[in-house]
Amino acid sequence: MSPSISEELESVCLAIDLGFYYKDSNAVIDMDALLAQVIAKALSPWDAAELSTMKVSLDELLRGDRAAERLTKMWMARKPLVTFWEGTDPNVERRGVEYVFEKLRAAIEEKLAGP
Repeated sequence: MSPSISEELESVCLAIDLGFYYKDSNAVIDMDALLAQVIAKALSPWDAAELSTMKVSLDELLRGDRAAERLTKMWMARKPLVTFWEGTDPNVERRGVEYVFEKLRAAIEEKLAGP
């Protein structure tokens, strides 16, 4: 069974998936810049209360040493168009899906902190 998440986080997952899927395929891709752009757009319509709800869901998924497993299960249960793979750098222990959702969590924190 897939970990349960808030409806808000469910919507943001869909927006992230579509943001990566419909990227400009002719452009040279800086993945960190693309990720930041996709996350910013996915979070743009949400207010502080909704962002706080998402943060609670993310905190639950990101906690502990099985975060990658929970995140992968949650992500794949949504039947995404894109998949986040492990990097090729042997010095990086966390998986791509963890990186994406850690960046999402940081962006939520930044939006909640305000300008």
